[in-house]
Amino acid sequence: MGEWEIRPLRASDTAGLHTLLHHPAIIASTSYLPSREFGETANWVQDHKAGQHRLVVERGGELAGLVLVTEFLNPRLRHTAEITLFVHPDYMAEGAGAVLLETAVSLADNWLNISRLEIKPLANDEYTIELCQKAGFVPEGKRHKVLFSNGRYLDDIIMARLHNTQALPGNKTPAPP
Repeated sequence: MGEWEIRPLRASDTAGLHTLLHHPAIIASTSYLPSREFGETANWVQDHKAGQHRLVVERGGELAGLVLVTEFLNPRLRHTAEITLFVHPDYMAEGAGAVLLETAVSLADNWLNISRLEIKPLANDEYTIELCQKAGFVPEGKRHKVLFSNGRYLDDIIMARLHNTQALPGNKTPAPP
């Protein structure tokens, strides 16, 4: 098996992304509908939003996952970003999710100056919850009936990872009270 390659999403990924997002396990755990058409995926790939960083993981030319790091643009929330993680079930045990999450955390910590990173996995998504806990995320609360999927309502868990940028060497600014 080769190494995972992490890189920004590009237009040529549209077909692979559409296939990934239509996997039954991913459809069941996201707000995407099974009826989502290819053109909608293509439009989303082309419509890059400010503050959204889109990275894919692939091996041997096959798309295994996608992570979004979305910065909050409100000036009072600029220290916060949200992660959205999609991993093809065939690659979960092979580390694709861990590589994507590690890359997202590094981007937030080292390049975006994000001190609060959030993710909201479904409460029954043990894989993502465990992956996030290993990366330093802690549960902060549960949202009930947040997603309707396969004829039932599902809860999610709000998880966050705090990165203390004020503790960086050379930062003389005292922490606010």
